[in-house]
Amino acid sequence: MPLIRYNPGGGEHTVQFALKPRGESFVPTVNNRSVNITGDGNAETLTDFVKFIVKIDALISEPEWEDFTAWYAWAIGGGSFAVELAEDRTWATAVEPGGDDQTVYVFSTAGIHVGDVFFIRDPSMLRYEMNTVGYVLLDHIIIADSARPLKYLYPAGSLIRFNRFYPKAVLAEKAKMLDAPRSLAREKTAEGYRNVSFEFMEVPMW
Repeated sequence: MPLIRYNPGGGEHTVQFALKPRGESFVPTVNNRSVNITGDGNAETLTDFVKFIVKIDALISEPEWEDFTAWYAWAIGGGSFAVELAEDRTWATAVEPGGDDQTVYVFSTAGIHVGDVFFIRDPSMLRYEMNTVGYVLLDHIIIADSARPLKYLYPAGSLIRFNRFYPKAVLAEKAKMLDAPRSLAREKTAEGYRNVSFEFMEVPMW
C-alpha cells in the first residue's frame, strides 16, 4: 500500500493510503524563467529548474486519518517527506562517472531489480527521462532495450530512482496556500474512508 514517510524530529512516522482509480498524475512544470542581459548586451533566457509536480487522489482510512492530518501540518509548514507509491520499490541513488547511452554507473545497486522502470535526471533538473533496467551488475545497470537508449548523457551526481518512489518531496506551492482545515475536512465514504487530494513536488536530494 502506498505510504508517506517523514521525520518531524524524534523519529520516523508513516501514513498509509490507498490510491483512487487514476489517482496519480505527473506534470513537469518549469519553475521560473527570467531574462538576463549579458556583458555584451545580449538577452538570454534563464531557466532555474523543472518542478516535478505529482497530484494524488487518495482514500485515507479512519485509523490513519489522525496520522494524515499530523503529516499535513508538518508538510504545509515546509517539511520534506518521502512518498512510496509502489510497495518494496524504494531505491534511489547517485549516478557515478563512466556511463553512456546504454549503461549507467551508480553509487549503489541495492534494491534495483531487472524490469524496474527508472527515472533519471541531471543535477540541474532540466534533463530527465525514464527507461527500464535490463541487467544489474556490481556497480552499474544496463538498459533493457538497446534500441531504446538513453536520450541524454547524465553527469556524476545525477539522481536515478525507481520511477514511483520520491525520496525527497515537499507540498506544491498551490497546496500550501490552501486553508488546511477546510481542505482536509472531506466527507467520509460509505466504506469508512475519507477522500483526500494533495500535490507535491520532488526537490533535489543533494
